[in-house]
Amino acid sequence: YRSDVIGFRFEGVSGINKMKSILSKLRQAPPEELAGLRITEYTDYSVYRRWILGGGCDMAAGYRPTGLPSVDVLEYILEDGSGIILRPSGTEPKLKIYISAKGTDSQNSKDAIEKLRKIVKEWVL
Repeated sequence: YRSDVIGFRFEGVSGINKMKSILSKLRQAPPEELAGLRITEYTDYSVYRRWILGGGCDMAAGYRPTGLPSVDVLEYILEDGSGIILRPSGTEPKLKIYISAKGTDSQNSKDAIEKLRKIVKEWVL
C-alpha cells in the first residue's frame, strides 16, 4: 500500500469558483474508470450517499447512506482497492486530493500512485 496527498491552490474569487466547478463537474459526470481500472464505489458526502456501481458505472445499481455529516468531499474506490478523495481545504483556497494505491510490491504501488496523480492533475489543470 502507498498513499499520497496533492494540494492545488486557487487564489481569489475566480480560483474558488474554479475549484467549485471542478467538484461540480465530477459530481455531474463521475468518471467510469481511472488508470484503466473500473470505479466500483463513488461517494458524494455532500448528499450523504455512497453508490455501489454495477458492471459498468451505473449509479442505478444502488446506493447506501453514508451516515456521516454533509461535507464537500468526493471519494472514488477502484476495482483493485485503490482510491481517490477530493476535498476543499477548510482553511485555505486549496483543493486537497488524497490518493491510495495497492500494488504487488513497493515499486508497483509507486507506479500506481503516479498514474493516479497524472489523472487528477488533468482534472484540475
